[in-house]
Amino acid sequence: MKSAVSCDTIGNLDHGTARVAIDRAIRTVVADLDDRGEDGKPRKVNITLEFSKMEGGQIVTSVEVGTALPKLRSAGTIGRVVRKDGKSIVMFQDLSPDDPDQRTIDDVGREDEGEGS
Repeated sequence: MKSAVSCDTIGNLDHGTARVAIDRAIRTVVADLDDRGEDGKPRKVNITLEFSKMEGGQIVTSVEVGTALPKLRSAGTIGRVVRKDGKSIVMFQDLSPDDPDQRTIDDVGREDEGEGS
């Protein structure tokens, strides 16, 4: 069936591939909102229609779909600069992101074996 390119028909472009791409982008944005939408930041689905003229006067129409999501970001972990082998490095406590000096049972076990911390 012949169709004019319009808002109602863009999903049919490329045997329905455009519809699949648009729907996937919408699902991605909705899933991100469901997961971490309390941040108050908008999510976007960007749909771009591109029209190019070919030799002979035919028109190629393609759809490009993308999402704009806030960047993923971790909370901060506090560390302490120490010198090791003549180099400055940042050491942190895996089990206590707020206290790089927090001792754990593993530290005590190594000290008992003579390894130190």
